Amino acid sequence: MAQEMDWRAQWEAHSDLFVVSNWLERTQDRQAKWPLPAGFRYFSGGDMKLRAGIIVKTREDQEEEFLKAGLLWGAQLSNGARTVIYFVAPQFSERFLRLMDVFGGKLMCKAIYWRERMSPSIFAATGGVEDQVRIERPDWKAWERQINPVEVSYLTGLRTYFESLEPLGARIVFLRNKIVLCRGSLEVAQIKKTANKLVFGSVAKWLGRSAAEKYQKAGWVDADRCLNGAFRSAVEDLLGLITESLADDSLDAKEVMSLLLWENPGLAGEMWGRCVDFPCVFVDGKPLEAQRVYFMASGDEDTGNAGNAGDAGSPVRDLSVVVPILDKPLVRVGEAVWWHGLMKSIMTRLPQYRWDGCVNCLVAPGCQEELRIALEWIRERNDFPCYVLDRGWKQNRELGFRLIDG
Repeated sequence: MAQEMDWRAQWEAHSDLFVVSNWLERTQDRQAKWPLPAGFRYFSGGDMKLRAGIIVKTREDQEEEFLKAGLLWGAQLSNGARTVIYFVAPQFSERFLRLMDVFGGKLMCKAIYWRERMSPSIFAATGGVEDQVRIERPDWKAWERQINPVEVSYLTGLRTYFESLEPLGARIVFLRNKIVLCRGSLEVAQIKKTANKLVFGSVAKWLGRSAAEKYQKAGWVDADRCLNGAFRSAVEDLLGLITESLADDSLDAKEVMSLLLWENPGLAGEMWGRCVDFPCVFVDGKPLEAQRVYFMASGDEDTGNAGNAGDAGSPVRDLSVVVPILDKPLVRVGEAVWWHGLMKSIMTRLPQYRWDGCVNCLVAPGCQEELRIALEWIRERNDFPCYVLDRGWKQNRELGFRLIDG
């Protein structure tokens, strides 16, 4: 097992792969400016002029978390000096390996394979596995095909009810294994499949456990084929609560950002269009993909059918990617880099969109200094245009910003 490996002996035995030697393992320091995520092994070496770090993947984490942990490790080591970070894992995707070339200047990133039963067991990574990054986003018809006829009638009732709430700001999102009713990125109800039957109810995780219990109600269809009142009341109360919370400034910044980008994008809408649900869901993505990345499209309304868009006569829409950086700038820049690589890997399969190759970052005023550190690591700085948000954007509920020079 990875935890039983004498890693320092491995590094010294394969010293030709590394720019320094005499590696030391770093233990967790929760008081550090940038605490390191648990679940990885960290090693350091080098001197004042050249720092080096190794991060070892010892569990089945998503590669995005691996990348961000490595960047945090680089930030801890660097202190302005040139730094090399080695990512060590049994396997990499092609996308992850391509991301190594994004970094340059004061931070260099390299990927190293570790294969316990091979000789040599540690060697430079030159090729990765083809990553499964997307499945087509399902729709109502796709769900109907997967449930029995009785449940189809229930699904039709749920669809009618969900759509009736759209004037209240609700939107319907199809994820990989569930249908979510939400406002911005705040979920208020969901539908799941158990075998070929539907399970649905209200949800309010964003309120916290104790407050959420009041609003979490199971849903069912009664003998008259009507949705139970407790479920409907909870959903409508949650939508109203979001409106009240936005007005009294009791939502956190990322929740307000999501509501503004979806409902009142201001300058963002003028520049990039309106928010859209991306026409695919990512196999390795987080629920809703929201609060961290947004897709904005200009031009005509989406046809809603990713399989047919881009055919002859179908309009091609300009697509922009927006990543808010409202906290933890080093982590969020890692996310921006991740999404840039992901977009490059899938856009050839999405002919209905034309992407400009940029990930636009909306930056909170207090994040600029750490952001500057992270941007020094990126070769093609123009791929990540950064805009600082106006002070008071959250309280004023208005998205204004300006381009950060340099």
